[in-house]
Amino acid sequence: MRYISIFITLLFLSNSSSIWAQSDEYQHTVDAYVGYSLLNAVGSLSSFAEDVQDDITYSAIPVLSFTYNYGVNNWFSVGPAVSYQSLNADYKNYNGLGNNFNTKVTRLNFAVRPLFHYANSGKLDMYSGLRVGFTSWGYSTTSNDPTYDPESEFSIGSNFSFQLVLWGFRAYISDNIGLGMELGLGTPYFAAA
Repeated sequence: MRYISIFITLLFLSNSSSIWAQSDEYQHTVDAYVGYSLLNAVGSLSSFAEDVQDDITYSAIPVLSFTYNYGVNNWFSVGPAVSYQSLNADYKNYNGLGNNFNTKVTRLNFAVRPLFHYANSGKLDMYSGLRVGFTSWGYSTTSNDPTYDPESEFSIGSNFSFQLVLWGFRAYISDNIGLGMELGLGTPYFAAA
């Protein structure tokens, strides 16, 4: 329950750090988001294992996402997006043999976002749409065990990614700055602000 409270608090705090820059006609919009994803959930759920096994520590940074939207007209925009996230796991005294491991999984997502806008009043913009692209996964492990061969582990590459942007909004507090939030289904996040 405390992890849900922490997530909600971080979501509201990150909402205040989201920014948007736009032209006078709202044709060009640059967005910066902080999001919550499945990797964050894995890191949060895995931290329960710390109570049982103190030699494993997990950490995940939230999704950092940047987008650009070009408004083709009042109801449609399209633009590129890039997102980054990582999950880190530290294993101390693995299997009781004194071996230490650090494993890091990263993902970098590149996509195009066609968005359909509705209820656009100039100060409030609501939208839904898609995010289509690919995700590049990285994996690295370091260890003090001289017999450990990281090549024997699995390898991660790139794959197609898809997200349905269920609902998003921007509320402009000035001509160049706004606050907003998105809810999505798929990669790279479930919720972002």
